[in-house]
Amino acid sequence: MAIFHMVFKICSRAQGKSAIANAAYISGEKIKSDYDGKIYDFSKKKGVVYSGIFLPPNVSNIDKYRDRKVLWNAVEKIEKGKRAQLARTIEASLPRELSLPQQIKLTEDFLRPFAEKGMCVDYSIHDMGDGNPHFHALLTIRPLKPDGSWGDKSHKIYLLDESGNKIYDKKKRQYKCRSERTTDWDKRENVEIWRKQWTELTNKILMDNGLNTVIDHRSYERQGLYKLPQISYSKEELALEKKGVKTVTSNINSMIDDTNRLITSISNSLFTLAYLTSEEEEEEKRKRRRP
Repeated sequence: MAIFHMVFKICSRAQGKSAIANAAYISGEKIKSDYDGKIYDFSKKKGVVYSGIFLPPNVSNIDKYRDRKVLWNAVEKIEKGKRAQLARTIEASLPRELSLPQQIKLTEDFLRPFAEKGMCVDYSIHDMGDGNPHFHALLTIRPLKPDGSWGDKSHKIYLLDESGNKIYDKKKRQYKCRSERTTDWDKRENVEIWRKQWTELTNKILMDNGLNTVIDHRSYERQGLYKLPQISYSKEELALEKKGVKTVTSNINSMIDDTNRLITSISNSLFTLAYLTSEEEEEEKRKRRRP
């Protein structure tokens, strides 16, 4: 059964993260970081079944970034701050009902528009054969200029007085200003938009291939459903389940299924009771209206 799972995170130095480490992991490659001199080796990692890179169109001099070693070392080099945000990461489950070519198409149809917005997108599909196929994507945060050089993430907007003059802050010894992002990529509402787009693309490809299953990015509460969510399996548990060994998580999810069936049964009974009561009330009203 297809499930919805999609997580967005920021890869930042403030959290001790490295764009090179992320790129090496998702691609299953060995990459040296020019920033800290470390070598991140995931070349023995199994399950990387497909990888690719999308680059922004209409930007010159960036073909070199089709090599992820070059791309992410360039990102690490341009970011000077010790707390700098380096990249945005996306992880999402792929429907196990789809073949690998179908999974690739779904992944690329979702990620290509990010490149069209101006981001470089490095992505890979992982499948260990344990029933948990998924993709990882690493996206640039700093925009590129038309000539291929890196642009600014934000710029200063000076505050002006009623006469249109800059306002000087004597305590800070500088003109008052605020920072404004040069792109709209970090808007909070984007996550909801992107989750919905993934849902629509996934359901379309499932329907086009005659698969009677759908996903929904909304919580049960937002869907108006009185259901308890199941808990996730660990990789070790998925491996055991594949061998036919029942795990604690499997037992808990079975109890959740039983509870949800009971909730559904009670809800249906209450609905029927409310409907019949309404019909009885209407019949009583009709009787009172009769001459």
